[in-house]
Amino acid sequence: MAKICQITSNLELYENDPLVQLVILKSNGKAFCAGGDVVSVITCSLVGHWTYAASFFKKLLTLDHLVATYKKPT
Repeated sequence: MAKICQITSNLELYENDPLVQLVILKSNGKAFCAGGDVVSVITCSLVGHWTYAASFFKKLLTLDHLVATYKKPT
């Protein structure tokens, strides 16, 4: 979840910076994204820790919305 928060924070910063004209997201490895932390979200949900799962998906969907509505070329 830390990576989601970091990317969201950086994208918000860049979107509001007039010196940034475009944003390029890239990976250092084979895959840019191998999926969310599905195992921990499911495990927490199964044992009744719904707040973690809710928080995770809120942060993930916030990032998805930010990318989908981003005001600068990506």
